[in-house]
Amino acid sequence: MFHGFTHAHRHELRVLGASLGLLALLAGAVLLIAAVAHLDVSALREMREPALAPLALAITAIGNTDVIVPLALAGVATLAIMRHWRGAAALGMSIAVTEALVTVLKHTVERPRPPAGEAMTQAAGFSFPSGHAAATAAVFVVLAWLAVRHLRGGWRLGALCAAALVVAAVGLTRVHLGVHYPTDVMAGWLTGGALATASWLGACALARLAPHARPTPA
Repeated sequence: MFHGFTHAHRHELRVLGASLGLLALLAGAVLLIAAVAHLDVSALREMREPALAPLALAITAIGNTDVIVPLALAGVATLAIMRHWRGAAALGMSIAVTEALVTVLKHTVERPRPPAGEAMTQAAGFSFPSGHAAATAAVFVVLAWLAVRHLRGGWRLGALCAAALVVAAVGLTRVHLGVHYPTDVMAGWLTGGALATASWLGACALARLAPHARPTPA
């Protein structure tokens, strides 16, 4: 099963399997365990702070489709110009597959949004998983991996911290604004992270099928 993969890739395969397993467990808990719903409601109400709503709305906009998709495409274009084909392919696949799978999961689980009285902004569709959390994770996990492979010292640490901060902040604002439960956001992070991992592995596999392409670091 792991033939042809480096040690790092085998580790990423295990991360992918663990993420998908946790996502399945979380979906099952949301559907079948009433206590999870009660905890979600309590946490959502605890995080409400109307005075911070303008800041939360500004941060959460990063995960809007009309922001995160152009951002990802700009990243793909930049990586292509740099001839980092593996990174460009991984980033493009990550955002595309994540947008598609989030739609499938939402219509599979069919979890209603939190009550309108809890929300400080409008959001349509089903609640699980959070598309904002998934999309930002899908983009910034790939960018974080590229940073790990190509940056050193303080630049690497700074890039990793920035990526983690964006992903965490966007996800938490979805709960703060009352449009998602905490488990929706956790599921979004797992979905985006898993698909970023799968996309990187897919890009590595494609690179092996194109031996004459200019190599890029794994």
